[in-house]
Amino acid sequence: MRIILHNENQRPDVLVHVAANVRRLRLAAELSQQALADQAEISRRMLVNIEKGDVNVSLGTLDKLAEALGVLFYALVQPPESEDSARINEVAWVGKAPESRAVLLASKPATQEVELWSWTLAPGERYDSAPDDAGWHEMLVVTQGELTLTLEREDIVIRAGDFHVYPSDQAYAYRNTGTDMLRFIRNVSPRTQSCMACPIVMMFRFEEQRMAKVRITQQGTIHCFPAGLKDEDGKLVNAEISAVAYDGERLLMASDKPIPGEGRSAVFSLPLDSSGPDDSQLEYLTTPLIRQAVKYEDFALTTDGRHMLATTGFDRIDSESHALNAYNHLLIWPLGEPDKVQVVDPDPRDGVEGSLEFRQKLEAAIGQPYYKIEGLAVVPSDRGDGLILFGVREQGNSHDDFAYVRRVIGARYAMTDSDNIEFIEELHDVYAFDPAEYDGVDHECGLSSLEYDPYHARLYLVTSFETEQGSEEVIGGYLWVLSLADFHAGKPPTLVTHEDGRVLEFEHKAEGLAVLDRERLFVVYDNDRNHELGSVDERDERHSCEAPYTMLALV
Repeated sequence: MRIILHNENQRPDVLVHVAANVRRLRLAAELSQQALADQAEISRRMLVNIEKGDVNVSLGTLDKLAEALGVLFYALVQPPESEDSARINEVAWVGKAPESRAVLLASKPATQEVELWSWTLAPGERYDSAPDDAGWHEMLVVTQGELTLTLEREDIVIRAGDFHVYPSDQAYAYRNTGTDMLRFIRNVSPRTQSCMACPIVMMFRFEEQRMAKVRITQQGTIHCFPAGLKDEDGKLVNAEISAVAYDGERLLMASDKPIPGEGRSAVFSLPLDSSGPDDSQLEYLTTPLIRQAVKYEDFALTTDGRHMLATTGFDRIDSESHALNAYNHLLIWPLGEPDKVQVVDPDPRDGVEGSLEFRQKLEAAIGQPYYKIEGLAVVPSDRGDGLILFGVREQGNSHDDFAYVRRVIGARYAMTDSDNIEFIEELHDVYAFDPAEYDGVDHECGLSSLEYDPYHARLYLVTSFETEQGSEEVIGGYLWVLSLADFHAGKPPTLVTHEDGRVLEFEHKAEGLAVLDRERLFVVYDNDRNHELGSVDERDERHSCEAPYTMLALV
């Protein structure tokens, strides 16, 4: 085990703090370097290098120094001028990769010292620790990725959204065996003060609950193409936005119907700023492969944020003709480079490069002659580069003989050298739930979108409905959320509500969701030929070129 690391390219502030603090406290205690080294059971050379700020010390060594100097651990790592141990927020350890680090968040004296840490481990990184004192425990809460906790007799895998408490008076190690960044919270507590861990549990449980309530902050419409645009049959083109994603600067949207005209396509992007989406700067993605696909249903970013995936509905095919191949596309391109778009699992037929190989995998997994894909998301996985999820909305015998479902199938995948994906296992059932079991859900609905939230390691599911009450058409939708840990465990999702606890029932047919940041969501609607605006606008009806949207804030 390598416990002292030398970083030639960067000298973290913690080394400066530790150097100044150790020297200041040693002199205050009137100890020579040799005397302190002897009491801390380290070499004098190590101590000299620590006071010079030339080594990145293991946490165990800092513990020994703190005990020898008669101070608490935080006194060594926080800035010398700081007196507040309730908010330290200082790096105390860095790994071989620059992203790997342990941050001491806070420390408060109890019967013994209690510490709160924030850890980040890059893929392949490992931290080994000697046993703590007898009776000590640690609580670990994983917020992103997957932590492998290696104990003396077993390995324990802790997924994002889950936690584990264990006795730390044994040798243990933290390992990131996956391909994604790992982040977790660590609470160190003596047995006599084990209740000090309770605030940590309460803090995370509270955050999980608050994610189930939202507030509408903005509504409006987006002009998707020029007013009065007509198709080749002379009919007005209607904006039917079924997919949305956000890359940090621009919204990416798609209509499930073609947008005709030179220089246009069903896929377009526009900037999002503090005032909302700016459709005056709308840009169409006109790469031929993107233009040829028909009936887009959802977008998804890969877990590393480097590639965009797009899926069509896969709800029709003609085995003899290539005319319907355009409805069977799973596309991928490097983020910001749509000109490099590729088909996933291609099978060119009569010159049309659709994802027909992938369609065969869908048929095998779904087991029905008719189905419609409307959800797409990618979540972290223990193998490969991620787990890609497909939301099934309809399944049955045919397009006029089916049932609405809330079914998710998926498969792990690996990125290829050519910026495409390769499935490393068979598509299989991953998740399903029944909205009819919930109070406040008054309509039968099907799954219409999936969205992974990397900020909170959770999955959002959108369901929508289109039905009739008497002679009137009724459309709408619901929003659901659950942690990745609950998703993998097959637990039911939480139905999202307004601040006052009322069920959030969209007045439009919600078809797409994008996570904008830690606090905001963006919802788009595919109302088909329904032009009513409701509360979105003071006008009664929208123009055919307009698409309604809603922005939500988590509360």
